[in-house]
Amino acid sequence: MGAGSDGQLIHIWVDDREARGSGLVARLAEMEGVSVTVKRLRTGDYLIEGKAVLERKRVPDFLGSLFEGRLFVQAKRLADA
Repeated sequence: MGAGSDGQLIHIWVDDREARGSGLVARLAEMEGVSVTVKRLRTGDYLIEGKAVLERKRVPDFLGSLFEGRLFVQAKRLADA
C-alpha cells in the first residue's frame, strides 16, 4: 500500500461492529496512503492516527440516542477519550 502525496501513511482503526454494515470501510481501504485495521474499539467507530475518535451516527440512531438520553453521555465519553 502506497503512501499519500506527502509520503505519510494514514492509519485508521475501525470498530468491528461498524465495519460489518458499512461500505465505507472498504472504500477507505481502497484509498492510496490509507491503512485500515478492523478491531474492537472501546470508544467511537473510527480512530484516526490514534488522535481523533469519530462516532458515526445514522439519522435513526442519532434520534434514538437523543430521545433515550444517551447522546450526551456518548458525546462526553468521546470527549474524554
